[in-house]
Amino acid sequence: MSKMNLLYLILLLVFFLKGFGFVVLNHGFLDYVFMCICFPLTYNATTNFKERYSKIVLLYVSFVFLSCIYSCIYNEQNFYMVFFRSFYYFSLLFYFVLLKFKFKSKDIEKAIEYLSLLFCICYILQWLLYPVVIFGGADSSDISESHFRMRMPGSICCYTLLLLGINKYLVTNKYRYLLYIFMGGLPILIQGFRSLITLSIVASFVMIPFILKKVSKTIIMSIIFGGAIVFAINYSETVQYKIEEMTKRNESEQLFTNDSYIRWLALDYFWNHQYKNTAEKIIGGGEPIDNTTAYYRSIKHARDFYGYYSVDLGIIGLSMTIGIPATILLVLIYFLLMLRFKDVNYQYVRFTLFIVLAGSVMTSMELFRPGNILLLSLFVYLEYIRSVEKRMIVTN
Repeated sequence: MSKMNLLYLILLLVFFLKGFGFVVLNHGFLDYVFMCICFPLTYNATTNFKERYSKIVLLYVSFVFLSCIYSCIYNEQNFYMVFFRSFYYFSLLFYFVLLKFKFKSKDIEKAIEYLSLLFCICYILQWLLYPVVIFGGADSSDISESHFRMRMPGSICCYTLLLLGINKYLVTNKYRYLLYIFMGGLPILIQGFRSLITLSIVASFVMIPFILKKVSKTIIMSIIFGGAIVFAINYSETVQYKIEEMTKRNESEQLFTNDSYIRWLALDYFWNHQYKNTAEKIIGGGEPIDNTTAYYRSIKHARDFYGYYSVDLGIIGLSMTIGIPATILLVLIYFLLMLRFKDVNYQYVRFTLFIVLAGSVMTSMELFRPGNILLLSLFVYLEYIRSVEKRMIVTN
């Protein structure tokens, strides 16, 4: 594949991600454009529907589509609004586009690396320039200079860059990957999600023996990595400030052990009052997008008056929107990829998926944050094409 085709792929992905929320592209109407591009591209790739992962991807998409139909019939939402604005759920179809153009594994890995690097550059740039708003995620009443917890489409990129940096440095000893570790870790720290920071540190340590394979080397690198963390805690004002901020949230009893924790209250509200219909719990109520409906107004009321967000319930919240079957299939895809990425060079993919999956049990929406399912299609295709390339090597 030519470098130009790789560039086109990266530009298309950045466009689908709305430039990570770049203000010029951060508009809902683009979801309609994306669907009009993605579905024809997928249709043109129908000859590849028998390939690995094709059936599970199509089944997942079918259940998401069913939730859109349900939302139209029973929640009286406009079908086209729900369908087109559900682009980020449907974006797993991009897997078929990759199949159509027969990208090689090295090209997909380069695309993942460059996208992740670009995401982290954009995030850090917005952090440094705030209150100037460059990306839509910074234009929120929840964000201030002293409390900067910006969300951006494609957030899986920072975990990928952090772990890719560790993985590639341990394999190649090239110093540029140390920069990747810093640039990937900084947005994770700035966002200040306790569970995701903890999971990132745990994943980083656990990944080391999977790469080095030797006890002595693993111990040495773990000590070095641990020493770097201790140094950052002791000498970085940014790290100390974020630790203090997270400690305050612990002291305010924002913990699952507290029965009054907002996530327990939100779960009770949505599961027992909002989604009372059994069929709706199974199929999903659809993306609440049509503001002329009681369904939309009810969810908006929960958000505005109680501060309840279904997306803050992670996988459980996702099931309320796209349904239990679709959610189970999406989680299954994550599990399959984690099990199948055994190659030393791709441990960063396995543990990135672990962070996102474990962190979305009931604390965040990283598993399905806008853009992340689209990027999941890259990981799915990467695992598929790697298996094909290995078979070809064995055959030859």
